[in-house]
Amino acid sequence: MSIIGYAFLCFFCVYGFIQMVFYIMDIVYESKPFQNKKIYTVVFVKNEEKTIENTAKSLLWKAVKNDTGIADREITIIDMGSADKTVEIVKAMERDEKGIRLRTMEEFVKHAEYEMTRKRN
Repeated sequence: MSIIGYAFLCFFCVYGFIQMVFYIMDIVYESKPFQNKKIYTVVFVKNEEKTIENTAKSLLWKAVKNDTGIADREITIIDMGSADKTVEIVKAMERDEKGIRLRTMEEFVKHAEYEMTRKRN
């Protein structure tokens, strides 16, 4: 192949690479993957009074940007029988923060069983 052939080949390789970069940027910046979506997080806790508030707030305030702002988030905290003040802390957060829900393990199991039987029928 001559030097002109290699020049054309290099030109088209660079051109294709640039087009691919623009295509990927278009997908990333122009698509709206979280528009009108809700992100659910389930956290199982037991005796976590020292860390639960920071953990829940950190999860709640994780920024998932879209064109309308931040996607809706819901954090369900499942208490597995805490003996400390975990439940009281989460109940206070549930009153103050939108998107935090507290459930007991029994409520969670009952709901899971209901969903499984509903999907079978």
